[in-house]
Amino acid sequence: MEMIGTVIVYIIMACAVIGAIRNAEVGVGKEFMSGLHTVGHIFVPAAGIMAAIPYLTIFI
Repeated sequence: MEMIGTVIVYIIMACAVIGAIRNAEVGVGKEFMSGLHTVGHIFVPAAGIMAAIPYLTIFI
């Protein structure tokens, strides 16, 4: 089972490298840049919640 997870991670990494190398104006490169912009908007609130967990546990 661990081998399957490792293979999937390598596939994701290969797609990320292809997206980073390709032209950012069309196709895979455009989708790669769109994904980076989307992750930024999702990551900020999630990181804020994770950073606040020690303080939230005090109140709970």
